[in-house]
Amino acid sequence: MKLAQEAIKQGWYCITDNALMKCEQCNFVGDYWAENDNFQEINGTQYTQKEIKKLLKNKKINQDDICNSVHCPSCSSWYYFETESKKK
Repeated sequence: MKLAQEAIKQGWYCITDNALMKCEQCNFVGDYWAENDNFQEINGTQYTQKEIKKLLKNKKINQDDICNSVHCPSCSSWYYFETESKKK
């Protein structure tokens, strides 16, 4: 469950989940995803850091609306979605 060394240096880390997820880009399947504090979203839409700062400054959003977006731990694609719950 480790990302490549180069990716770790760039700030990526893995989060374990209770569901299986599949990447539509590379077909990777796993029960964890990758995050990076430089890639964030608001209500399912990704924004650049500059856009988020502008939205916060103009009081269009609250800090609580911002979260890191989910990415494939294999290829870093944003097209990584839950498929089903884990089997017990």
